[in-house]
Amino acid sequence: VREAIEQAFAALRRQPDSAPTSGALGMVLHAHQLFTPAKLAYQRAAALDRKAANWPYYLADILHQEGKLEEARTMLAQAEPLPGAPPSTSLRLAEWALAAGDLPAAELWYQ
Repeated sequence: VREAIEQAFAALRRQPDSAPTSGALGMVLHAHQLFTPAKLAYQRAAALDRKAANWPYYLADILHQEGKLEEARTMLAQAEPLPGAPPSTSLRLAEWALAAGDLPAAELWYQ
């Protein structure tokens, strides 16, 4: 675990303005349930590449795991229209809306 994190930080030091490198660090941290630093890495990656869907998608996953359901839905909705959004994005939005009792939103996302 430590080695993977150190390698990801070293890569970021070599390419500090790289969205993929920041995001890769976030994924390593996220995989090891280090949510706070993973969120920061994803936020940085998203700021560096506003057209990439994966960084807000992964950030939404963390927010959902932390119980920040409305923030997670908002973040995931930002990812959905972006190129490269996983096909499951709309389904997750529908499921999360249904779980929140937001039936109109769930119906829209299920369509």
